[in-house]
Formats: sequence, structure tokens, C-alpha cells
Amino acid sequence: MRNNRFNNHLINIIIAICAFSLGTLTTLIVVSEKSMSKPSPENLSVETLPKKPHHFLLILIITAPGHAAERSAMRETWLKNKILWKSDIPYDANAVYIPQYDTQTGFLHPETPDVQSYSLDVYKKWMKKYKTINPEMDGVFMKNLSVVHFFAVGTAALDRAERRQLREEHEKYKDLLILENIADSYSNLTRKLLQSLNQLNQEFTFDYLLKCDDDTFVDLPILLQDLQTYDKHIKIAYGKAENPHPTPRLYWGYFNGKAHIRTSGQWQEKKYDLCDKYLPYALGGGYILSGSIVQELAGSHEKLKTFQSEDISMGTWLAPFRDIHRRHDVRFDTAFMPRKCQSHHIVLHKRSIEDMRHFQSGFTCSQIQNDAIRRPKEYFYHWLKPPTQCCDIAIN
Repeated sequence: MRNNRFNNHLINIIIAICAFSLGTLTTLIVVSEKSMSKPSPENLSVETLPKKPHHFLLILIITAPGHAAERSAMRETWLKNKILWKSDIPYDANAVYIPQYDTQTGFLHPETPDVQSYSLDVYKKWMKKYKTINPEMDGVFMKNLSVVHFFAVGTAALDRAERRQLREEHEKYKDLLILENIADSYSNLTRKLLQSLNQLNQEFTFDYLLKCDDDTFVDLPILLQDLQTYDKHIKIAYGKAENPHPTPRLYWGYFNGKAHIRTSGQWQEKKYDLCDKYLPYALGGGYILSGSIVQELAGSHEKLKTFQSEDISMGTWLAPFRDIHRRHDVRFDTAFMPRKCQSHHIVLHKRSIEDMRHFQSGFTCSQIQNDAIRRPKEYFYHWLKPPTQCCDIAIN
């Protein structure tokens, strides 16, 4: 009897041990399978990370909380021109300069005034055969070319009613980039730009970014054709694996290299200690950057020294890089005071809501700007001369 009880007890112990072992093994197998199918964030590879939405051009518009009318005017005019007009006249690639590296210095050959003049003449001849701002022309939506826009606005200093209005606007249009920790003011403009670039870089990938203000009008179909042409040819020129140089990165606008450091007013600069003049920069009413530039700036946004003006800051941040193609284009009228309106302008700053609607309706420059104000002259930029002599070649 005693032996039978002992044997039964031993059998029960053995069964319990086996059951426990089997359960443990099953658990380990299940956990292992789950860990293989759902890797932890720290073990995620590039291939398993979710892909960000990609766009060819991302338009970043710096706006103020109370500028709802300006935002509406932009949505109703040039921001809806994300089309290519039907035409038998392809964009002339000779209007686009593709930079090459100097074999001795490793620096990019800049676009000389002669080349700038030639490119402008080619464009003007092409424009005689092709007109874009005309509502009667049939537009065809671009395929495989995504263009999106966002209005950046700081809300840190707003009251509840103002925040609610912006939320309602965003719910309707889905195009506000709300920066909750930025108080919207000119003194915060550079910080606002950096935070906008950082946030957009986290949410999207894009080939190019157009930064402009909410009083800027852009001939978007023309700009896109030019940008597409440049993008195609720069990839052909630098797409080969054996190319020893990095692909040039685009910094495109209307440049100034001899601006005096401001000592008073809203542009007063107290901490620009790099030179007695600002380093060359593209004027802030509108400029274009390669997406990889934005990515690099976003990665360093907490380390970059900020100055009073965002456009001056941008020129300073990009100064050390040898792969930056600074494309000076007289078709960008992007200063604080507009130049005399010309038919070849494609980016026009300091334009009223009425101006935008007139441009969209096909009005010419002579119909919109007909005043006696003495306006700045246009110039070609001479990159091979000192900055103080950069801008002396006026366009007749």
C-alpha cells in the first residue's frame, strides 16, 4: 500500500513537471513568434519603418494668425495652379543651368552674368510662344508629381477664441502647420522657420521646398516646369555611380551679397559677428531649397545660430557647403520693396490680395503696377567678384 501511494505521488510530480515544462516551452514559442513579427522600435530597420508621404514640391508659406483673408486669396489663386498647361512647346532646357565642379578646387562653377543673361533671353523667347496665366487655356493635372502646401502659424500667444478659429480653418482646408510653442512675431521668425522645417521633415519626404510669405504670388506652372527640367538634367549629370562629387543641392532665388547689417528697426541685428556685411543670401519673399538641405537643417535645428532675419540666417547656414548651387534668378522679385513688375517675373513678393486675383485673371504688369515710385533695379549676380561688387550689372 505504502509503495503504491509513493508511486502515485511520484507519477503526479512527474506529470506536473512535464505540464509546467510544456507550458513554458509554448509560451516561449509564442513570444518568439510575436517578437519576430512585431520588432521593437529600437530594432526597426530602415526597411521596416513606415514610409513617409513623398512630394516633388512642398510649399511652406509663412503667415500670421490673423491673415485668414490672405490665405484664402492664395488658395483661390496660384495655389490651385498645380497643373501643366497643354502645349506643343516643351520647356527650353537651355534656360536652366546645370553646374559642374572645378577639377582643381572641387568647388562648383557658379552661373556667370553672361550665362544668367543667356538663360533669361532663352526664357523670354520661349514665353513668346507659351503663355501660362490664362484661365481660358486647358490645363492637364500633372501625373506622378505631387505638390502640397502648408501655412505655418505660431499659436503660443493666442487666446482661446483665436486658437478655435485656426482649428476650424485647419479642419476645413487641412493645410495649416500649427506651431504651438512659437509666439508669432517678427523676432521669432527664424525660430518659426526652423521649427517648420523640422516638423515638415519629420512628416514628409520631398525633392524641393519653396519658402514664401503670404503676400507672394507664384507662377506655379512655369516654376514647376523649370524645376522639373532642372531635376531631370541634374540627375542625368550626377546619376552615375562613378561620379566623385556629390549631387549639387539647389538654393534658388534672388541673391544679395552686399547688404549692410541693420542697426535699427525691426531688422536690427545685434549678434551678427561674422562680417561687416551679411553673407550672400536669397531674399526671403521666395526661395527654393533641395529637400536634402531641409533634412540637414532639421537635423541641426537645435545647434544653429539664429539671426533676426530668416533669409539672412539661411544664407549664413548654407555658406560653408561646397555642393550648394546658388542660382540667382531675376525672375524672382522677392525683396521688401517690389521691383518694377516685368512679364518675365514668376515669383512676386509684396502683392496685395487684389493683385493676386488680377494676376490669376490674366492681368499684365502694366495693368497692375503703374506708379511713379522709384524702384530698385534688377541685376545679374557676379559670383566671381567680391560680394561688395556682386550686384553692379544692371539689367537694361
